[in-house]
Amino acid sequence: MTQHQEPQIDTTTTATTAAPQDRVIFIDIDYTLNTEADFEAFSTQGSTGLPWCLSEACIANLNALCAAVPHPRLVLSSTWRLYDRWQSPGELTAFFRASGYTGPDITDATPDLSREFNGLFLSSTRADEIRAWLAAHADTTYSYVILDDMQGADTKKDRWIKTFSDEGFLADDVPVAVRCLERPMAGE
Repeated sequence: MTQHQEPQIDTTTTATTAAPQDRVIFIDIDYTLNTEADFEAFSTQGSTGLPWCLSEACIANLNALCAAVPHPRLVLSSTWRLYDRWQSPGELTAFFRASGYTGPDITDATPDLSREFNGLFLSSTRADEIRAWLAAHADTTYSYVILDDMQGADTKKDRWIKTFSDEGFLADDVPVAVRCLERPMAGE
């Protein structure tokens, strides 16, 4: 007589796909995290040991944004990502921290899509670079916002917080950015 055996299910190989969680903040630096007045003060007072200046107010506003949303992820879209000075995102995070930043580490940057062709330099737009980054990280990105003063950063106007050289990232911009990060990008 053969005994009836229940089928064995191997639960260790059952994969589950986690829903995207990252609220990505694409961050420019010049005129977003600093202002014309910061440049002026930096040039007249001299260096304080930091290679450049960030605005205390703008950094405080970035801190408030990071604290207001779950799973914030800072991605550098500024041309600062191309400077030899910053050999790793960790070095840039340390610079931010020395300026009062308390949010998550900067772990990534948008790709540089500029290239040379027949001796001519062909640049790409920030929007192209942000789109490329989003395409490569669609499986982990829930939503995003772009903080930038440049016109070419607007992949989608309703996800772009335009900053200005005399003010940078303002406290009034924080709730607008939070709303962007609360809205999923699925289906866009």
